[in-house]
Amino acid sequence: MTQRTRAALYLRVSTTRQEEGYSLETQEAGCRAYAAQHGLDVDEAHVYQEVFTGVELWERPQLTRLREAIHRQQIDAVICYAIDRLARDPVHLGVVLSEADHKGVRVEFVTEAIDDTPEGQLIRFVRGYAAKVEHEKIRERSLRGKRARALSGKLLAGGSSLYGYDLDRENGVRTINPSEAAIVREIFRAYVTDGVAMNDIARRLNARGLPSPTAHKRVYADARTPTWRQATIRNILLHEAYIGESYAWKWQTVSRNKAPVLRRREEWIALPKDTTPPLIDRATWEAAQRKIETNRGEHARNRERPALLRGLIFCAVCGRRMWVDWYHKRLYYRCPAKTLTGERCGGVIVQAKPVEEAAWAHVVACIRDPQLIERELMAATPQLDQQVIAEIETINRRLSQVVRGQERLLARYSESESVPWELIEREVARAEDEKARLRADLVQLEARRAGHNIARRQIGSLTAWCERVTANLDAMTFDERRRTLEVLALRVFASGFEYDFRLDPQVF
Repeated sequence: MTQRTRAALYLRVSTTRQEEGYSLETQEAGCRAYAAQHGLDVDEAHVYQEVFTGVELWERPQLTRLREAIHRQQIDAVICYAIDRLARDPVHLGVVLSEADHKGVRVEFVTEAIDDTPEGQLIRFVRGYAAKVEHEKIRERSLRGKRARALSGKLLAGGSSLYGYDLDRENGVRTINPSEAAIVREIFRAYVTDGVAMNDIARRLNARGLPSPTAHKRVYADARTPTWRQATIRNILLHEAYIGESYAWKWQTVSRNKAPVLRRREEWIALPKDTTPPLIDRATWEAAQRKIETNRGEHARNRERPALLRGLIFCAVCGRRMWVDWYHKRLYYRCPAKTLTGERCGGVIVQAKPVEEAAWAHVVACIRDPQLIERELMAATPQLDQQVIAEIETINRRLSQVVRGQERLLARYSESESVPWELIEREVARAEDEKARLRADLVQLEARRAGHNIARRQIGSLTAWCERVTANLDAMTFDERRRTLEVLALRVFASGFEYDFRLDPQVF
């Protein structure tokens, strides 16, 4: 009986609104038809659907799962709809194809047939390079157009409108939204004049059922909409547009999966005064800035009501950092899920005294017997090392392939005068560029590996530190205990009276 070939499908779009021609459904139908035509059995456990930019490689979770399946040889083939669905960057494409080739796994594309000859490898690289170049051209044109619009004195047409305003996209100006503007003025009045805390302002607005700034712009996977939060109130209080000051080119998007980065002030582009009509007078706005800067209410409350595990304790159910609550003069830690999402996660409120006593007892035991910490450290680093080593091996193999490809190109030129030297020179230069980028990735991975080795070598320093503080454990003040928890990077995961204590091995 002939053994059938196990095939995985990898389907990717950049956004949930990907054009219909490249939708996940279209890709899946094409890949399944290809599998049936070529006698491949689709393994339903290995159908990977991803909504993620093709520019990234290491951050794509579904592609990471696929690469793990390749590494474990759980599949015999991978089917993708097109090359750019797998990767736009030729280096990233080469890394994945190299991994698959090393494990004997075929990678096939529905719309493009590529063989394994040297010529096929060259075509593969050139096509990947072309996709990368085209993406960069589109990005560069987009940025140039946005900057030109900003320099002409207009707000960027993309994105959403600032709360309190409607965006006139054609003219690049903001107009006042009366109902939202009233809420903005109410927020400033409550914070500056009435002395209401940001968290309480958010609770009041939620209690009145008022939509938050992102309520109509974002919907969670479970159909929930965002609510007012302390951070929402803070962002409104800090925004200079509410006094009529408008800027473009303030933020820079470094990566699709990371928050925008604030540009240097000299890079900002100031827009005309009539771009945004003011909602707040300057005196009120400046009073809000002074209060945010100098009235550290949270810091004062921390001192008046110290909580040993503040910031170090997490909900064991949903993983959120727990908040400190006082109820009938007793301290508790509670999960903020209900406040943030409107629904409970199932975690149980935690009494502060017993969990703090248990946490401190755990830390004392570790300090008096440093081998407990050492075991945690040594248990965590091997897995990290294996991942890094696997990545390093993949890149080294790809480097070897690129070098051999260059040698073959030069050999072809020396054997046949019909191959134009300009073509050879261009492809060799592209290969050099790929080698440089692979080596840069290699440097980063080696640095991560070195960090793991440093952590292991620091066990001796940790042991010496434990010996120094042991004598003073029982006499430590609150601040000294807190600092000890921070040095050991204690993390507590709790629900009710169930606790799990962990030490972060990477901090030592």
